[in-house]
Amino acid sequence: MLDTIYFPCIDKIFGMLNFVFISGATVLFSKYFLNINSVTKSTKRYFIIQLIVALLLILVNFFVTNLELYSEIVHSLVFFYAIYLFIIILYHLIFNLHHLTMRYFIRYLLFLLMQGNIIVIMFYYTFNKSPPVYFLSSIFVVVIYLEIELLMKSMGNDIKIKNQVNLDSFDQNIIEKLLNGKVYKEISYELNIPVNTLKKRISNIYYHYGVDSRNELILKILNHSNRL
Repeated sequence: MLDTIYFPCIDKIFGMLNFVFISGATVLFSKYFLNINSVTKSTKRYFIIQLIVALLLILVNFFVTNLELYSEIVHSLVFFYAIYLFIIILYHLIFNLHHLTMRYFIRYLLFLLMQGNIIVIMFYYTFNKSPPVYFLSSIFVVVIYLEIELLMKSMGNDIKIKNQVNLDSFDQNIIEKLLNGKVYKEISYELNIPVNTLKKRISNIYYHYGVDSRNELILKILNHSNRL
């Protein structure tokens, strides 16, 4: 009985659990590595969707012998959401390319590689076919990701890619207000710009300095000042 119910879809179950793991890693990494709020929110939703799909697939697998239609539906949902997240990350990469550090540039590429891997696998599963085995090894993408991060940290400061832009006086004004502990609403009011625009410029400042938060920015500027 178990042979006829469980084993025909065991590859899909392990595949879905693998995607859940990768999505969880993406949720954890996106906030601290990419510093993109829209990606963080999307990956959280993406993680929840994949977790629900994986659990449903496992539960239904024990009670239904014909899973082809069900499998195609759930995998197609994840397939289209994976494309949606891929487009978001690609958009932010293109939009911020002119001022990205090498570290962030590599992070974007690896996120795109992970998402592309999931898209290909889901494409196969949507049509009830088994993908090539090397596509199921997406965990190695995360391992390579972490190895490159360690390598970049061992090199010290970030390496700037071409077309790195300098911060203008307006950005310097924002930095000064950040250092003085002012919140977004205060800065937005004093500089007479929308909060969303301010957040984008602050993200650009973080990219420029190779930091992920206000505290890291303050520490980096203070360390630089102490060397002078």
